[in-house]
Amino acid sequence: MKITILSFLLLVISSYSFAAPSDNPGHVKEILKLLSGNRDVRNLALYSVLATRCSRYMTPEKKLPCKEAVASLVLQLDFDIVLTGDKESAPDNWSPNSFVFVAFKSNLLMLLNTKKSTQYLRGLNEQLYFYLLGNNPEFNLWDYTKSHFKSDYAASLVIAAFFQDTSIKKLHLAYLEHTSLRGGENFIENKELLSRVIDTFNLILDTSEESYKPLFYPKEIQTEMNKSIYHYYVPMFISRSLKKDGVKDDMAYVAPLLLTLTYEFLTSADDYRYLFFDPMTIKSKEKVRDIYAGYCGANIGLRGLNFNKSFETIRARFSTSTEKAVQMLFKH
Repeated sequence: MKITILSFLLLVISSYSFAAPSDNPGHVKEILKLLSGNRDVRNLALYSVLATRCSRYMTPEKKLPCKEAVASLVLQLDFDIVLTGDKESAPDNWSPNSFVFVAFKSNLLMLLNTKKSTQYLRGLNEQLYFYLLGNNPEFNLWDYTKSHFKSDYAASLVIAAFFQDTSIKKLHLAYLEHTSLRGGENFIENKELLSRVIDTFNLILDTSEESYKPLFYPKEIQTEMNKSIYHYYVPMFISRSLKKDGVKDDMAYVAPLLLTLTYEFLTSADDYRYLFFDPMTIKSKEKVRDIYAGYCGANIGLRGLNFNKSFETIRARFSTSTEKAVQMLFKH
């Protein structure tokens, strides 16, 4: 299964332990335990990987504001990782990439503990059921979420937190199970409802683009959107959240897009060669689609539809030069 944009954070962390080869698997495991168990260390690990791109792509006067925005982004991701592999008890199956993961942890717990989320998730389950029956073909996730939570900021927060992993693994819900986190009277029902919604998502995402694009994305922006909706909604929410916290628009746009770009660069190879360096070009249409989704989300989070770089323009630039493509994306 393809690594999600958010589980890439564990890949960053594990990369640090494998950057210097070790003949001692136990040593590797201890490093991973330290990194995954220490919030400040893992935040620093992610910050350093993203800030490297600030130094590479920003003009001299914008390098520091970019790094400050990245530092704010790392805090707002509010992520936690728990390694689930145990080399002692299961030596044949242990892997440093056996983990459960959560982002926007405080927001997720807050939402799972509210009656409003119960009403939202019950209604969403019902509307998706009607959609599958063909009785509600015009249903749209964004419109429905905004009708419940009213503002663009609140709606993007809900989608980013609830649907941060729409794979069958549902890593954020697995994290809640593994850590035995519990909440108030609405918590268990909301968690079960959310799990059911994501299962239904997967039934729909296995169908054609004509089915999932009008359903999952705002009606105004559906060009070249892919099935991994977090590529769009997470940058959208982060850009709004950074602006809300006082980050200026240009860096509130750049920082979440850097998260997307770094993920796509890092996963362009099977090893960790692109941890701090970038591929010369990107030929994969799917990877450029992921980048384009982040570009659209970060832009819409700040400026609505006021941007004009098409998917094909971005794809053509990445096919010849990653550096020039990124510079084009960062120009407003």
